[in-house]
Amino acid sequence: VRPEVDFTAAIEDGIRGLRFGLIPSMLENATPAVEANFRAAVQVLGSLGADIVEVEPMAEHPNWRQTLTGLVSVESYAYHEELMLEEPCRIGPSVRARIAQALEKTPWDYARALDTRKLAEQRFDATLREQGLAGYLAPTSPIVAFAIDPDQERDEAPNTIFVNTTVFDMTHQPSISVPAGFDSEGLPTGLMISGALWDDATVLRVAHAYQQATDWHTKTPELEVAAS
Repeated sequence: VRPEVDFTAAIEDGIRGLRFGLIPSMLENATPAVEANFRAAVQVLGSLGADIVEVEPMAEHPNWRQTLTGLVSVESYAYHEELMLEEPCRIGPSVRARIAQALEKTPWDYARALDTRKLAEQRFDATLREQGLAGYLAPTSPIVAFAIDPDQERDEAPNTIFVNTTVFDMTHQPSISVPAGFDSEGLPTGLMISGALWDDATVLRVAHAYQQATDWHTKTPELEVAAS
């Protein structure tokens, strides 16, 4: 049993001297606005005294994020199998399509994905220690939210929008998303901050420092109400 921790005890301590890893591969497929807003957010953290370095915990394993995303579809199908077979209409079309991707996977794909998840757990933890990092920085999603259109077919978007958050779901590292700006159409983008296992306190401390230095969290996009 781990001792009880006050995760907010050091929330006002700032981030000067803390070192963070920026993972370039987690910028792959990012829209220009997402990448620009992310890099601006990183500059804010740097101005607060943080040291930012580029790292690639999974450098020797191309397509590792896509492999982990495939694992999500298989495990989702296992959980929702009865609903998928008997009442698939109760699941939204984009989510249903994402879950159904599991049917295209082989047992070898699943075994490979499990191995990749275990390796990611080890490498992301080891890289923090080897590089003296307090955590990782990445865009919350490489794309902005897509329009709600039940008739539109989506193949890649459901996977792409979750591809970065899936990583830290799989490594079990505490993470938070904070607002990092908007694109030209007013759609929000996010900065994801992830820390070491059980170190939620540092994640909250970094997020708090960032939001003390920015005001994106106080702004809301201008939305048009669709005609009914």
